[in-house]
Amino acid sequence: MMSDFVGWLGYSSDLHPVEFASEAHLRFVIIHPFRDGNGRVGRLLMNLLLIRCGYPIAVLPVTRRTEYIDSLEAAQSGQGRSKLDALVADAVLASLRDTLAAAVSAEEVRASHPAVVAAVDAWLG
Repeated sequence: MMSDFVGWLGYSSDLHPVEFASEAHLRFVIIHPFRDGNGRVGRLLMNLLLIRCGYPIAVLPVTRRTEYIDSLEAAQSGQGRSKLDALVADAVLASLRDTLAAAVSAEEVRASHPAVVAAVDAWLG
């Protein structure tokens, strides 16, 4: 099953990159190749696929664990991937917002404390 999965990963897909990452995660979790850690490895794989396409990572916080498990169970029981796709897309958007907020904050620091920034830049060399 893993050989087929790796072959599937290698083919170009018409899916949106977020949907493709979600689908890859689901397929990996369904295969369940390890005794433990399949969800963690699946999420790492999902995030690798997102990063390779220029997207931020999808952080699925513990507070959304029930929603995450429910979305996987729904997909595995034939109800489709829409809940999982929506959860992953929401997590990617949250990461993008966090990244943009950090970039704006960093720019504000650069603008308001140029001497400190210059000193740090010089130290990093």
